Amino acid sequence: MAKSPGQWAAEKKIERSRQERIDKAMCRPGYSWNETLQKCLPPVGYGGGSAPDVVKPTPNPGDGGQKPAKPANPGVSIAVEGAKRAAK
Repeated sequence: MAKSPGQWAAEKKIERSRQERIDKAMCRPGYSWNETLQKCLPPVGYGGGSAPDVVKPTPNPGDGGQKPAKPANPGVSIAVEGAKRAAK
C-alpha cells in the first residue's frame, strides 16, 4: 500500500527533527552528525577559500585542434602503436 503525502511528510518531519536533536547533542553549531562516518561534519561549502577557476584545455596548435583519424583496420592501429613504442 502506498503512503499518502501526509504520511510521507509526517515521517520526514520526524526524521528531520531526530537529525536536528542528534546534531544539537553531538556537534558544534552549524555542524551535522553523519551516522555512517560516526562524526560531525562541517556545513556544506565549508573551506574558507573560493572555488578554483575552471580552465578549459586549449587545443594544441600543432595538430590543428583535431583528433587524428582512426584507421578502419584494428591491425593498423596495433602496428602504429608498436612503431611508436619501438621509436622511444
